Amino acid sequence: TDSDMSLLNLRESAYQHCKEYYDTAQYYAAKLIAKALLPDVDSGGVEQFTDEMVEILYIYAQSVKFTESHVRSTKLFRKLIQITSNNDITPKIRDIGLDALAEVLNNEMWMLNFDEAKKCLQKLSKLKISASTTTYGENAYLNYLNRKMMCESFFVSDDCKESYLSALSESKRLKRNDYEAYAKMDRARMLYLTSPEISLSLLREAKSFFAVSKKFYRRFLECETEIVFLNSLLWGNTFDELYKLQKEMLLQGYINSYTKTTLKILTIELSMGTILPEDAKVRLNRLILQNPDAINKRISIAIYQLLSMCAYIEGNKLDLT
Repeated sequence: TDSDMSLLNLRESAYQHCKEYYDTAQYYAAKLIAKALLPDVDSGGVEQFTDEMVEILYIYAQSVKFTESHVRSTKLFRKLIQITSNNDITPKIRDIGLDALAEVLNNEMWMLNFDEAKKCLQKLSKLKISASTTTYGENAYLNYLNRKMMCESFFVSDDCKESYLSALSESKRLKRNDYEAYAKMDRARMLYLTSPEISLSLLREAKSFFAVSKKFYRRFLECETEIVFLNSLLWGNTFDELYKLQKEMLLQGYINSYTKTTLKILTIELSMGTILPEDAKVRLNRLILQNPDAINKRISIAIYQLLSMCAYIEGNKLDLT
């Protein structure tokens, strides 16, 4: 009927808008549309999900990761893995499931759930690129190599250079400039303490790529944040730009990025003595109350470290009086 056709056209239009928002890093808008297009994700059975819905659920899970929490995102990605576990699926849907597994690896790693991360690494270790591999499959493979490098930085004591070079060379072989930039940025994070100048160089290289498209806007903001943060800690440079970046992250709904940047700002302010410990604690409490879902294990450790800084500064002041 005409009404049925109108509904189909409306749904298709909404789906295209959802993809457009996602592809331009407007994750909050993408999340809202994706949620409206999906059946009940938590209680619905896997049989409800068509191929189109699988793609929408992928967008939804990714958008939740950036605008809410890694915990909720991981549950959604695990649902995707369950849905795509059927053998009678297309290569594209198969690869979305593999990409979802790589995202679970990413989330578990950043939440410091290393036992779960190791399970994901083992499952992805046999992943290869073939003629039927789609972009989602490439993403899964390159995410695996990147996160393998990052996990090794937690598990072993060497500099993981071999894993970095592997992730970089495979990204180049597959002509994936985006993953070259991801590898450089994440490698930079691993070298903050040992080779900060190399870190800054890698961050600048990655930033120059992220600047070319709105698709990478969140990464661009995070990269610029890391550069300003490092320059401030190393050379005492001004960090005023961090306040602008923090505000932009909040406006864009990048809650995880906003939370991490807020912690960076407080770290510098406490280190330079531009904020009193009691004021820093008030702002930490406000951050926790405003974004409780974003406070995972890794963020909690950073918060406790800042509280320890506050206690140390207060203790020293007491000793002096």
